[in-house]
Amino acid sequence: MTAGNTAAITSTDNADLQKDENNVAYQVANNGVVQSQLTTAATFATNSSQSLNTMISNSSSINLVQVMMQLNQTQNAYQAALQSGVKIMQLSILNYI
Repeated sequence: MTAGNTAAITSTDNADLQKDENNVAYQVANNGVVQSQLTTAATFATNSSQSLNTMISNSSSINLVQVMMQLNQTQNAYQAALQSGVKIMQLSILNYI
């Protein structure tokens, strides 16, 4: 409005202003909801990233030489057990007579 224009706000203008005020309040509330969702998503992404980094670190810090030695020991024990089983199965009552 200009200084010379003293137009009064009519009831129609008042209703439009109320709609605009309600729209602004809705948009502010909606913005808060979106910000909250983004914050939650960012927290989830950070936690997932940290968890993944921990899993990668744990996996990559395995002593390969030690694991291979354990595998060889287990394999040797398994083969010895199989060979013992084969020898036992070959025995018969005639071997004892």
